[in-house]
Amino acid sequence: MKSKSDIMKILLIGAGGVGIGLAASVASQGAEVSIFARGKTATAIKENEDVTQNF
Repeated sequence: MKSKSDIMKILLIGAGGVGIGLAASVASQGAEVSIFARGKTATAIKENEDVTQNF
């Protein structure tokens, strides 16, 4: 198991359709991913926050 200091932290800016898929892929490999989004994408992420926290 990786220690907390070994986990890569990534901030994805401009998360549209491709960015969300990329974030999910990277998170599934063990990285800690934060997503910055605006407009409809931000609203959708906020409405489904319980799902996005468990990629």
